Amino acid sequence: MISEHEEGESIMLKGNRIYVIVLTCFLLATSVVQAQEETGGFVGLTYGILSLEAYDDLDFELISESGDQLRLFGGYRVNDHFALEAGWSDTSGIDDSFSGFLPCCGDVTESFDVDIETLTLRAVGIIPFDRISLFGALGYYDASFSGRYSYTDNFESISFNVGDFYDDSGAVVAAGIEFDFENGLRLRGEAEWFDTPSDVDAYAINVGLLYYFGR
Repeated sequence: MISEHEEGESIMLKGNRIYVIVLTCFLLATSVVQAQEETGGFVGLTYGILSLEAYDDLDFELISESGDQLRLFGGYRVNDHFALEAGWSDTSGIDDSFSGFLPCCGDVTESFDVDIETLTLRAVGIIPFDRISLFGALGYYDASFSGRYSYTDNFESISFNVGDFYDDSGAVVAAGIEFDFENGLRLRGEAEWFDTPSDVDAYAINVGLLYYFGR
């Protein structure tokens, strides 16, 4: 369960790549002109996997788990190339446990179970083609944590609610692709990265459907 922070640089590189993709989408979106502008509201639902990794002050990995993420979102397409989007997501199933003997502490039992509720507001840049669109999003997230952490060894016992000690907010970036079924229904896939504190990495892969009310 505990290993050196070997993947930290890789995660940061992933985040930087997503930033580059998002900026590219916004820049290209401003230069692409199509005859018919697409405007109107939309709603959607995606299912994904959110990965959460946390490290201590010595860069040893404390948590490396994934959970199921259900996301509801809606927004307004301003034109062919820009949209505003708000979303709510619930992530569950981030849990783990450890039992064993450590020379320093004797018999050790550690467990945690974390749920995350996240609100997001994103500006979306879109590059439309025939039935496929590429998009990048940049915005803000606010995450609330709940669940329980417990630790017991031969000398002490600790247990607390995760939400009493931790919540988070900051920038979120995403990049993805949409396929248009030409009846208002679209298939979306995206990668999402959260600008968390330096000792935490959080990113998600989401797939789902959305429906456009306007054309």
